[in-house]
Amino acid sequence: MRIPDTRDRMTVPVPKDQPLQHAGYMRLVRLLPGVWEERRDRGLVLAELGRPDLAAQDLADYLAHTPGAGDHAAMTARLLELGLG
Repeated sequence: MRIPDTRDRMTVPVPKDQPLQHAGYMRLVRLLPGVWEERRDRGLVLAELGRPDLAAQDLADYLAHTPGAGDHAAMTARLLELGLG
Protein backbone atom coordinates (compact mmCIF):
# COMPACT_ATOMS: atom_id res chain seq x y z
CA MET A 1 0.00 0.00 0.00
CA ARG A 2 1.33 3.40 -1.01
CA ILE A 3 1.22 6.28 1.47
CA PRO A 4 0.10 9.48 -0.28
CA ASP A 5 2.60 12.31 -0.44
CA THR A 6 1.04 15.29 1.32
CA ARG A 7 3.38 17.69 -0.47
CA ASP A 8 1.30 17.23 -3.63
CA ARG A 9 -1.71 18.75 -1.88
CA MET A 10 0.23 21.87 -0.96
CA THR A 11 0.55 22.92 -4.60
CA VAL A 12 -3.17 22.73 -5.36
CA PRO A 13 -4.88 26.11 -4.90
CA VAL A 14 -7.58 26.08 -2.26
CA PRO A 15 -10.79 27.78 -3.41
CA LYS A 16 -11.82 30.76 -1.32
CA ASP A 17 -15.07 30.62 0.58
CA GLN A 18 -16.11 34.17 -0.24
CA PRO A 19 -19.44 34.24 1.63
CA LEU A 20 -17.67 33.10 4.78
CA GLN A 21 -14.91 35.62 4.16
CA HIS A 22 -17.54 38.35 3.75
CA ALA A 23 -19.15 37.39 7.06
CA GLY A 24 -15.76 37.72 8.72
CA TYR A 25 -15.24 41.21 7.32
CA MET A 26 -18.74 42.22 8.40
CA ARG A 27 -17.80 41.31 11.98
CA LEU A 28 -14.45 43.07 11.76
CA VAL A 29 -16.00 46.27 10.44
CA ARG A 30 -18.52 46.24 13.28
CA LEU A 31 -15.85 45.54 15.90
CA LEU A 32 -13.27 47.95 14.44
CA PRO A 33 -15.21 50.74 12.72
CA GLY A 34 -12.19 53.06 12.63
CA VAL A 35 -9.88 50.55 10.95
CA TRP A 36 -10.50 51.59 7.36
CA GLU A 37 -8.42 48.78 5.88
CA GLU A 38 -11.08 46.32 7.04
CA ARG A 39 -13.68 48.31 5.13
CA ARG A 40 -11.45 48.29 2.05
CA ASP A 41 -11.03 44.53 2.27
CA ARG A 42 -14.76 44.00 2.71
CA GLY A 43 -15.35 46.15 -0.36
CA LEU A 44 -12.99 44.02 -2.41
CA VAL A 45 -14.79 40.85 -1.31
CA LEU A 46 -18.17 42.41 -2.11
CA ALA A 47 -16.92 43.24 -5.60
CA GLU A 48 -15.95 39.60 -6.11
CA LEU A 49 -19.39 38.53 -4.88
CA GLY A 50 -21.05 40.66 -7.55
CA ARG A 51 -22.21 43.54 -5.32
CA PRO A 52 -20.54 46.56 -6.97
CA ASP A 53 -22.88 49.02 -5.27
CA LEU A 54 -21.91 47.92 -1.75
CA ALA A 55 -18.27 47.44 -2.77
CA ALA A 56 -18.10 50.98 -4.14
CA GLN A 57 -19.48 52.42 -0.90
CA ASP A 58 -16.85 50.61 1.19
CA LEU A 59 -14.03 51.62 -1.15
CA ALA A 60 -15.24 55.24 -1.26
CA ASP A 61 -15.35 55.32 2.56
CA TYR A 62 -11.84 53.89 2.71
CA LEU A 63 -10.50 56.45 0.24
CA ALA A 64 -12.20 59.34 2.02
CA HIS A 65 -10.66 58.41 5.37
CA THR A 66 -7.17 57.38 4.22
CA PRO A 67 -5.98 59.99 1.69
CA GLY A 68 -2.31 59.16 2.33
CA ALA A 69 -2.64 55.39 1.97
CA GLY A 70 -0.07 53.68 -0.23
CA ASP A 71 -2.79 51.89 -2.20
CA HIS A 72 -4.88 55.03 -2.77
CA ALA A 73 -4.29 55.03 -6.54
CA ALA A 74 -4.99 51.31 -6.86
CA MET A 75 -8.23 51.54 -4.87
CA THR A 76 -9.33 54.59 -6.85
CA ALA A 77 -8.75 52.59 -10.04
CA ARG A 78 -10.73 49.66 -8.62
CA LEU A 79 -13.58 52.00 -7.74
CA LEU A 80 -13.59 53.29 -11.32
CA GLU A 81 -13.58 49.69 -12.62
CA LEU A 82 -16.76 49.10 -10.65
CA GLY A 83 -18.30 51.92 -12.68
CA LEU A 84 -19.38 53.85 -9.63
CA GLY A 85 -16.41 56.08 -8.92
